[in-house]
Amino acid sequence: MSSTAVFQNCIRIRPIVFWEMESFTWASSTLKALNAKEERREASGRSRELTNPS
Repeated sequence: MSSTAVFQNCIRIRPIVFWEMESFTWASSTLKALNAKEERREASGRSRELTNPS
């Protein structure tokens, strides 16, 4: 396999890897945001229960 063929393969593979990494970081940051939102809602619900217990 010549060096040019290796180089062309790297160019072909690289955008896929880059996209995978991009979508992974996007997914993980989205999950973090969702978890934070859930925790905030649970915390506000808990404090509301404490202030006016039914």
